[in-house]
Amino acid sequence: MVVFYMLNGYTFEYGDGIRALLHCFATDEAAVDTETAVIYFQACARRNR
Repeated sequence: MVVFYMLNGYTFEYGDGIRALLHCFATDEAAVDTETAVIYFQACARRNR
């Protein structure tokens, strides 16, 4: 996922919260609220200049 952001001109700064969310998504996709995940990912990404 970090590579996807990088290739699109973004820096993705993440911590344990993102790791936990991605682990949950990988093990039980239905348990993740995708709207909340998108908001969280957007908050962690910043556009490179």
